[in-house]
Amino acid sequence: MQIEPLPDYWQNDYAKLSSQLDNLPSATLICGEECSGVSAVADNLIAALLCQNPTPENQACMVCQSCQLLSQNANPDIFDFATELELIESKVITVDLVRKMINFAYLSPSFAAYKVVYIANMSKLNHSSANSLLKIIEEPPSYVKFIFVSYNLSSIIPTILSRCNKVMLTPPITKTVPESEESTFWQSYYYQQPSAANPLTVEQLQLLTNTLIKPSVANIFSCCEVFNGKQVSFLLAIEFVYKWLTDLVAYINSGKLLIFNQYQQSIDGLVNRIKLENIFYLSDELVFLIKWANHPLNHKLQLENILLKYQQLFSVKGN
Repeated sequence: MQIEPLPDYWQNDYAKLSSQLDNLPSATLICGEECSGVSAVADNLIAALLCQNPTPENQACMVCQSCQLLSQNANPDIFDFATELELIESKVITVDLVRKMINFAYLSPSFAAYKVVYIANMSKLNHSSANSLLKIIEEPPSYVKFIFVSYNLSSIIPTILSRCNKVMLTPPITKTVPESEESTFWQSYYYQQPSAANPLTVEQLQLLTNTLIKPSVANIFSCCEVFNGKQVSFLLAIEFVYKWLTDLVAYINSGKLLIFNQYQQSIDGLVNRIKLENIFYLSDELVFLIKWANHPLNHKLQLENILLKYQQLFSVKGN
């Protein structure tokens, strides 16, 4: 296993995750966007778990015997399903492979304190192998750590999902607006009163915009960790979504954006996959929530619900 450097935008996520190195749950599910380097987070965490002398920053030392063997794909304390699939030239994790892993799991570690079972893409499990995996996840040996990576939580059976510690990586910000125009854009959004009306940071606003442009499950859950009603105003978040929907309607009807004109290229790709009448149903829900924004609702859950319904707007082609 070659340990790639972590992207800058996941340094904080890794620091938070690896701070639990000595108390990591038995099964950790790392979620993020496909093709964005999610595996680098998992690989660094695995290397740190198997290292005999991890650094104070919870990184692998890369000089101990365990690290040296890991870099040569010869460490006996890791069962990497990707490597096993290559050996049998299969694209799917079979029940037989899971049984082989279970035999591995009940052998004591050779070097460090842990053994690691790694699935770099949970979609490679079929129904039978997933159920077989579930049995050992429910009652694992104390020294075994399961590290899973997923790009689509809906592909994982609920019984496995419920037994994992889910880590939603912060989605990389999609820069569709040149930095030189960023301040002008947000001033336009807040009607030239950014200091009075905008308690949010540019990074938070970009995170919400990026989630609306790419409404994946991973992006939605990561966004809601920030826009949870405690760190950030729930009212501002849902007003933002409402204005976004209003602009989508304006663009569908007239070909012009009233607010988010800097994001026209991204919005072009969205409106071609949407039914106009479905936007109105969601807008009605937002109007209701705006009226009740100051009541003690579960704001994080409410925003997750809205964003997941927003994601469903694009599940069918528009007429």
